[in-house]
Amino acid sequence: MNDNIKFLLEYQEVDKNLIAIESEISKSEVAVKYLTSLKFLKTVNDSLEQINEKAEKLLSKYNSILASIESYKKQVETYNKTAEKTTSEEELVSLKKKFDETYSQIIALDGELSKCKKEMEELNKEFVILYNKRKQMKEQYEENKPLYEKLKDEKKGDIEKLKQSLDKIRANISADVMKKYDNRRKDKKFPILLKLEKNDKMHYCPLCRTVFAISAVNNLLAGAIKECENERCHVLVYAE
Repeated sequence: MNDNIKFLLEYQEVDKNLIAIESEISKSEVAVKYLTSLKFLKTVNDSLEQINEKAEKLLSKYNSILASIESYKKQVETYNKTAEKTTSEEELVSLKKKFDETYSQIIALDGELSKCKKEMEELNKEFVILYNKRKQMKEQYEENKPLYEKLKDEKKGDIEKLKQSLDKIRANISADVMKKYDNRRKDKKFPILLKLEKNDKMHYCPLCRTVFAISAVNNLLAGAIKECENERCHVLVYAE
């Protein structure tokens, strides 16, 4: 086993303890409540602003429809007054046709008005729910932030010691190998470095069971560290 593999296995063992502490912090009740509220509060104001913009557009549309209905109603009144005064049957027929068309327009617009009103009511409910949730999340944030910070402070000493140990080990590992490890570490998947497995006929990834080509196996046996080619895996593999 070459030094790169030896030290990386040592690095991973120490890193496992760091991950355990990080996981203990991130999965704690106070962390979940704090981070959930923080994430919500970062976007809620934008969401409320979007609702306000929608509400303004709906109100404008509502007033426009209302104005159109009033205009059509005045036309109907005009038709009625004209009809009372005329004695021409032809003109009465024409007025009746205009009246029916205008009345149909009023009915259609009244339907649009009801629909618009319903949308405004639903939007208002959405706003109230979101507004109240913002208040709740703000309280949750203020309550849990100091508890979260306290928890991190309690673990700070242990974390620093582990990071110092990791830095010392890291100095013995080549930069390209360490880069592969760090990239995998960002995916928050662990363990990162595993030993190649084999049976009588083939060598394969111990995590996803992807079979390695003979050339890749030869490189591994020569002391290389190889990333599994399975796009859903990418675990680092070594061989003894």
